[in-house]
Amino acid sequence: DISTLYSCVLVNRFWCRLAIPLLWNNPFSIPTRNCKFIETYLHHLNDDLKAKLNEYKINDNIFPPNTLFNYTIFLKQLHTRK
Repeated sequence: DISTLYSCVLVNRFWCRLAIPLLWNNPFSIPTRNCKFIETYLHHLNDDLKAKLNEYKINDNIFPPNTLFNYTIFLKQLHTRK
């Protein structure tokens, strides 16, 4: 379950590296503020795409400064309809 995985993240680095991919393979299924997930994914866009977003007045200060993992590689499921 999700709360157990969150607890595993806090045990040590090894457990964290095991639990994070499981938590991030379908993060939008977790009932929470999904906009934070999107901000984390935006951080990993390349500079050209970030510049393109700036053209559309999407400010780059919404991107988190650094992340511990490249969370985009863990995403396995993204449902676009409800």
